[in-house]
Amino acid sequence: METLYLTSFLLGLGFSAVFLFGSVDHFHLHFGHHDHAGAHAGQMDAGHDLQVSMFHPSTIAAFLTGFGGTGTVLSYYPGIWGWVILATSGIAGFLEAAVVFRFLVWLIRHDHSLSTDDSNMIGQVGYLSTPIAVGGTGEFIYVRRGSRHACTAKSHEGEIIARGEEVVVLDYAHAVALVKPFEALMRQEGR
Repeated sequence: METLYLTSFLLGLGFSAVFLFGSVDHFHLHFGHHDHAGAHAGQMDAGHDLQVSMFHPSTIAAFLTGFGGTGTVLSYYPGIWGWVILATSGIAGFLEAAVVFRFLVWLIRHDHSLSTDDSNMIGQVGYLSTPIAVGGTGEFIYVRRGSRHACTAKSHEGEIIARGEEVVVLDYAHAVALVKPFEALMRQEGR
């Protein structure tokens, strides 16, 4: 039985390492139909039900690791009966798989897909928390998806922009927003 426990432990540990250091898709290993944490995030936003199988490769790896590790350790105690080791190992494997399963469910429920709208800063309106000096930078504060964000900002035309000024992003490159005061832009547009 020690060989079964050690083999299960090493297989579970090996699969866990594969899942930790690279996703299943990167290695092109497919284990039947299972849901990836980010694969259906768009469906979640659209109101579709999202399900994770108890037989997800990560939960199987967790079971094998827990079962094999517990069995291997308990096998070295001569006073424990074989059926007690088997039962305890099975319970430990199921508990470890249940923890991983609950974690996967939590990850999927809290996963939000990154749409192109989230990465497109052009047109974003916010304000400056620090002023922009001639040729200098300031801090641009904006709200997206209910969360407050900040990024570095430079004046689009190189002018001074005061702290608290409402601005709009005209261009965004290398994590720096090129901004213009909102009122000046509206005057320029004739609104």
